[in-house]
Amino acid sequence: QSSLVHIALACEGVSSKDEKGVLTSLLLNEVMGKGPNIKWSAGSNRLQRAAQAVADGPCLVSSFNLHYTESGLFGVHIMCNNNDTHKVVKAVWNECS
Repeated sequence: QSSLVHIALACEGVSSKDEKGVLTSLLLNEVMGKGPNIKWSAGSNRLQRAAQAVADGPCLVSSFNLHYTESGLFGVHIMCNNNDTHKVVKAVWNECS
């Protein structure tokens, strides 16, 4: 049995019809950390750094950004050790605030 947990924190994003909103959310996704640029690496985005600063075990954090016709979805995917869940989620939440 794995001790790793997956957590998604998400909110409503922008519609693909909103060109300025799409560009803004794409920029935010880049700034927050869309994931590693090197395959299988942990990356070093700001969300990842915030999580690793408080985690005792391995963790991986990346933002995601989806655009649909009527709405969108913007959020963060967290994978961490079960024992680190509260600390990591709090650190990532604070970084997003």
